[in-house]
Amino acid sequence: MVSNSKQEQPYLNFTSPWLSVPVAVATRPDQIYISSIEQIIDKEIGVVKDFPLINSLRHTYPGIKLTEVNNVLEGLIGVSEGLIFGLIDTIPAISRTLQINAITGVKISGDIGLSMEYSIGVKKEDGQLLSILERTLESIDKKQIAQIYNRWLSVAYIERFDYTRFWQLLAVIVIATLYLSYRYWRGRQITAELRDAHAQVEAANYRLNKQARTDTLTGVANRLRIDEELQRELTRFERHKELFSVILLDIDYFKRVNDQYGHNTGDMVLKSIADTLSQNTRANDTLGRWGGEEFLVICPSTSRDGALTLAETLRVAILNCTSNKSPPSTASFGIATIQENDTADSLIKRADEALYRTKEKGRNRVEHSPS
Repeated sequence: MVSNSKQEQPYLNFTSPWLSVPVAVATRPDQIYISSIEQIIDKEIGVVKDFPLINSLRHTYPGIKLTEVNNVLEGLIGVSEGLIFGLIDTIPAISRTLQINAITGVKISGDIGLSMEYSIGVKKEDGQLLSILERTLESIDKKQIAQIYNRWLSVAYIERFDYTRFWQLLAVIVIATLYLSYRYWRGRQITAELRDAHAQVEAANYRLNKQARTDTLTGVANRLRIDEELQRELTRFERHKELFSVILLDIDYFKRVNDQYGHNTGDMVLKSIADTLSQNTRANDTLGRWGGEEFLVICPSTSRDGALTLAETLRVAILNCTSNKSPPSTASFGIATIQENDTADSLIKRADEALYRTKEKGRNRVEHSPS
């Protein structure tokens, strides 16, 4: 904590002043009350060497007669012995020196309209600490500081009580406030760090969960995800009798593609058809790779006719899909709509039987299982 002679501390940055201490003049008891420097401009006045306001006094009052002393005690003794008329310094410094050294024949004759502003200085590279201190000092109740200061100042004037306790108490208040503010700030920082870490963990879990339920080649749902969605639709049907259908499709003559063009081309065909299916299914449909060259579409809230219409749309889309990287393809479709007492296995079996009939009739067709 330092006075605000900031120009003398080039390596420090300072907070806003948090305490203003009045400057007074001490004289012998027989002198009248002094309210301004003009009353003593022609007197010999002591001032401690390096007193922060000494240059300001000389500049503002060119005619003032200042005599430099080594310390407050030396100056007060000079006043007591009549060597100088008075001593200029802060009221706390004068009061404490008078009390500790039991000096008689000296009184504080009044303040002179000047004050010392005290700030907290930190190294210029500690910008974050300066910001914390600034916010903390702004939160300190100025009235409370003034009440403490005035109470102890009154004691210093009247009872000559130990003024050191005032500074100790004020220091405890400031340090405690700074500590609590730092803990609060650090707590908020830790909370933010934990929140960010939690968000990162959730994002990683989401990515892992998605990867675990996604077919790595085509990017559509894998068998695990399909089983989960199928069970969810079965549960909805049992509770609310909400119809749904499944479309099972198989790429026609896919083995020929692998044999003639190679497995890399076969993989491109699978990716191309998966993209085509994704672009032509609805937002609430679940498209997945059932296995090999087979795909399954789960169609919520979809009747027999609705599933037939969607399957025909997908068939035509695959037929019209052209790519320079893969040969043209067609697909055969088998459809089944949920019925009472159906299980996942029985529903898929009926769709598979419809798909088998499609292949018997020449492929590149759509068939629905019997009602």
